[in-house]
Amino acid sequence: MSLRCKFDVIDLSGNGQFPRGFEMLPFQAQHRAAIRFGGGCGKADAETMAKIPDYVREFADGIACLVTSGGTVRFTPRYDAERGHTVYDAEGFMVTYIPAMLKGLGYNVIAASTTPRTQQMELDENYGGIIVSGDYRIDFRQDRAAIIQPNALEIADPDWIADVPAYLEQAKAWLLAGIPQAWVGMEGGGGTVDEAKLFLAAGIPCVFTRGSGRKMDEVLIPEFEAGKLLIPGPDGDLAPVDPNLVSIVPFMDGVALNSALRELNCIAN
Repeated sequence: MSLRCKFDVIDLSGNGQFPRGFEMLPFQAQHRAAIRFGGGCGKADAETMAKIPDYVREFADGIACLVTSGGTVRFTPRYDAERGHTVYDAEGFMVTYIPAMLKGLGYNVIAASTTPRTQQMELDENYGGIIVSGDYRIDFRQDRAAIIQPNALEIADPDWIADVPAYLEQAKAWLLAGIPQAWVGMEGGGGTVDEAKLFLAAGIPCVFTRGSGRKMDEVLIPEFEAGKLLIPGPDGDLAPVDPNLVSIVPFMDGVALNSALRELNCIAN
């Protein structure tokens, strides 16, 4: 396991911004594109999450780009006698594990994340991983991880999408530079609904996975199909989402997700 993850801590109150190295990540990838994964984490359905690794293996054919997520993980350290050192097993599965999983499987991706700082950061005494809230650590199996806070003097209650507005400012710059992008949502709660709307309002295409459960099937897909999924329009008034910005694919149909991402030029044809 590589432990060469680079960390950036960004304080937005002091005109903080992503460092040049982070800004250049999609340009350094083999295929100049960026895919962001959002969805179930702390309150995710364990049965659904357990299926996602097989889903990842199926849809990942040809993937070679920047892949990002929220970057949190829960590890259980254990001593591996055969290897002669401690290894770190990720507990269960969360959508935030996808970038590191793709990297670990050998795909030519740049695995990165943005995570909101929700309390004083500290090092885990077992393996040195950075704790950001309770049992949540920053996933050091990635290539790059940005920890974002609105103000260094404020320690806010957990808001797990507080990093998204800052990420989207960077994503908009990538769009202007011609970098194809997509947000892929699975399962999720209220934060996933809010996150999807933020990406859609920024003009970034979203892929919804039908059958993944919770708010994806209860809110996002039915409201979109009924023309009731509303986001702020150019004049600030709420308006239905542009149908061209949303693709819907069946959960666990990796071929369909791969095809949707190819149509968005996020996987090279």
